[in-house]
Amino acid sequence: MTGCAPAILAVCALLSLQQRVVTSQDYTTDGDSSGLGVGSGGEERPYPPVDWHQRGSPDPNAERAPAGGLCKDVPMDLVFMLDGSRSVLAPNFEKVKDFVVQLIDAFDVGPSATHVSVVQYSSRVEVAFPLDAHQTKEELKQAVRAIAYVGEGTVTGGALRHLTESAYGEAGGARIGAHRVAVVVTDGRSADSVREAAGAAHAAGVTVFAVGVTDSVDDAELRAIASEPSETHVHHVDNFGLLDELQLRLARQICEGNVCGGTVGRQNAPGKRGPTSQSVHAPTEIRRPNS
Repeated sequence: MTGCAPAILAVCALLSLQQRVVTSQDYTTDGDSSGLGVGSGGEERPYPPVDWHQRGSPDPNAERAPAGGLCKDVPMDLVFMLDGSRSVLAPNFEKVKDFVVQLIDAFDVGPSATHVSVVQYSSRVEVAFPLDAHQTKEELKQAVRAIAYVGEGTVTGGALRHLTESAYGEAGGARIGAHRVAVVVTDGRSADSVREAAGAAHAAGVTVFAVGVTDSVDDAELRAIASEPSETHVHHVDNFGLLDELQLRLARQICEGNVCGGTVGRQNAPGKRGPTSQSVHAPTEIRRPNS
């Protein structure tokens, strides 16, 4: 807690407590290398488990991040990179947009707080709106809902190059000194290489979260896209309907770093990716149970 300012100690303590503990009734730990079994009485388990298997359909009672309750008065430039390839399909792209709207609701949006940009990538990279386009939460949500699905190829590497070449430049509306965070959502393998472009983004101080949807994604590619450590920056859900159940977890991970001085959302020095984990954990997975 040493990175917290006195005015937000209570927020940091709450976030830390919520991050550490979930109940075992929410997940099973198949293949859990931590040695923790699954309790039958809903007892508390350390957060996160190595594998998080969930139902194949969204839980209507899943907890959502509180509207505007996270990242208050913290300057963050947040860029969503959305896969608009033909394999996503238009109804699923709408679910991705809903996921983005829910995340926006969790943050404190304003001139000195969170700014948001959304980019759709397919065979080309299209900027829906830059970081300085909208200053209120309602404007942002309306702009997200208005994004039209492209439905072409998948150039994730090109989207990542956009982060360093445009999104966080003056033309993209980025602010000097603001935390740089990107969330990349994809449902498959990239048609171009991601490793070099992702490395350039990491070196430029961008903290990247990778969200893979469906079994068509390449887990090694997700890890290359994301910042380190993988267990807090890589997420994998079984279908688009399960994005809702990831929303609270991701919002907390983004904000805990920004509010409490952790590694998430902090700009790294040029050429540095940020601290690596001393132990190996699997990334978050939200999947159907095995039949």
